[in-house]
Amino acid sequence: MIDHVRISSWILVHQGVIRTYSVTMNYSEIGAQHLVEED
Repeated sequence: MIDHVRISSWILVHQGVIRTYSVTMNYSEIGAQHLVEED
């Protein structure tokens, strides 16, 4: 029971990290494109 809860919480945290990372990368790409367009 405890192991199941631990695994479930770990999966939620892992998915959150991946989602945050992907969103950060998307914002970085958009920002880079805007910088290139301004030049």
